[in-house]
Amino acid sequence: MNHQTRRAFTLILLLVPVLLVAGILMTLLAVRTIAFEVRAVRGDGVMGTFTAQELGVCGPRTSCSWSGSYVSADRREDYISIRGFNRYELASGDRVSAIDVGGPAAVYRPGRFDVVGSVVLTLGSLALLISPVYVVRRARQRRSARDSSNVKTNA
Repeated sequence: MNHQTRRAFTLILLLVPVLLVAGILMTLLAVRTIAFEVRAVRGDGVMGTFTAQELGVCGPRTSCSWSGSYVSADRREDYISIRGFNRYELASGDRVSAIDVGGPAAVYRPGRFDVVGSVVLTLGSLALLISPVYVVRRARQRRSARDSSNVKTNA
């Protein structure tokens, strides 16, 4: 095995497990996020009121994250973020209905499902899970091409 082949083999040996672990973690995140979104659409959770205070992260086609205070129907108060509103639907100080579906540090807009965010997360996790197959196939193709060219030059 020459130096270049050994280096490529080492790179593949390191890259494939990293891609698989990243893909598995991203898939778990996607499943968990979609589960919370579905619970919010179905109304499975504790209703309350969210008061917007500060606009957080906004994607170009996804909903934004607003920080603020949430008071549940049982009068439990929390400083938390809400998902499901875009930058123009809320302003600082606005009060809206929200549902706590058990997610960490976030409440959701009742009846709203972030399709774009869920699709992007799912496609990204699938790409990470499929990429090791591509890397291994590509390495095998290069190896077989190199082996066939070595056979022709030796003949």
